[in-house]
Amino acid sequence: SGGVGGGGGGGWGPGAEELVLFAWDIDCLSSYIAKKLNGYINHALQGGVGDSHGDGVSDGDGDGEGQPEALALAHSRVSSRVISRVSSRVSDGIAQSLNDAKVPLDGMVQTAWEVIASQVSSQCMAQLGAVKGVTATYRMTNKPAPTQPSTFVVNILKPLRDFVHAWGDRVPGSIMNQEWEGSVVVLVIERYLSTIMELLGTVKQMEEALAKRKIKSKAKGNKGGLSDADKILLQLLLDVRSFGDTLETHGVDHTTNEEYVKLLAEVAPAERFLAGALEDDAL
Repeated sequence: SGGVGGGGGGGWGPGAEELVLFAWDIDCLSSYIAKKLNGYINHALQGGVGDSHGDGVSDGDGDGEGQPEALALAHSRVSSRVISRVSSRVSDGIAQSLNDAKVPLDGMVQTAWEVIASQVSSQCMAQLGAVKGVTATYRMTNKPAPTQPSTFVVNILKPLRDFVHAWGDRVPGSIMNQEWEGSVVVLVIERYLSTIMELLGTVKQMEEALAKRKIKSKAKGNKGGLSDADKILLQLLLDVRSFGDTLETHGVDHTTNEEYVKLLAEVAPAERFLAGALEDDAL
């Protein structure tokens, strides 16, 4: 039962399910006001004008009885123009009032989806806790250099994928046009970057401490001959590359996305280790 709702341990936070449904209903109400209600009122006003045209009124046949009918027709046409002008002003006023009524409704929908995006991104960010485990994998363990991305990478955006699968058909057009999935991904990338920067800072401090004690961090007998810090950086590179491949699904081009480019640049120095590690793995 770990859905979007407020009770499940695997959900995106308390009340998210209710927010989706609430935002959907408010958006439907806003659309009704903008289209159906406004159209109905305009139709009613135009119908009132059309009924004043005095169908079947004769133009007169030139005798004395025709003059009152001609006057009546002229009066009908003048009245029609007056009513038309009045109806136009009334219609414009109603349209403005309805548009004013839509503003707070649209704002509520926007706010609800901002909260939903925040909750979904938080669930994705929770998966990034596994990044810190990369240090434990290679620190003083004498393991060979990595050649594959970590298994947790595929799950980083899983909460977003699950959410889209469950509730994608309830995303209003106004929100979809803002590429809200991309906004969630950007938040996750930014957290991924800060997590990696923190990890690399810690690794650097540990390397400096080992250097001061004249303890070699380079493990003996490793095929790649890389230090523990080098292996950690290489694993991060493999992970970030794999993560980039998953972004296209959510409308984000990893080759041009500014946040991802920054993320990749942080681990790019490991590129020089990649060819050697792959060659050693093939032996």
